[in-house]
Amino acid sequence: MESGSSINGVDKHPWAVSEASWTYRQFGIGGYAGQGDMIRAPIRGRKGHGILAAYSINEIDDDSRVVMLTKLLDAREQGAHVLVIEPIAKRALAWWAEWQDRFMAGGGRADEWRFRIDLPERQRLLGRSAGLDPRELTARSLWM
Repeated sequence: MESGSSINGVDKHPWAVSEASWTYRQFGIGGYAGQGDMIRAPIRGRKGHGILAAYSINEIDDDSRVVMLTKLLDAREQGAHVLVIEPIAKRALAWWAEWQDRFMAGGGRADEWRFRIDLPERQRLLGRSAGLDPRELTARSLWM
């Protein structure tokens, strides 16, 4: 099945790269997943392109977050759509408010997502032992 879409992805961990490549193949999506550093990766904003930063911005240091915010805002100015997804954390994320303000100022939006889910017993117990609420999946997003 050819979708007409393609994805270029980058992750530091070989396992994540392998999983992404497998997923692309399963969905018939052309693309490339490579091991690398998202701070050094080129981000090109073009009309009709989408950029996704999922569960990654929270994992980098403050200086790298400044670089990424600038890259993502520049990509949006060049016509790309930008989506950032992060978990809803119990601790305050000092950077989130600034990013939310910048996305909203650029005509974007911020949302929180909660999905009720019935996990199999094993996953439910693992989640609970990790201090998570295994009854729902949560995330927050920024979109421009």
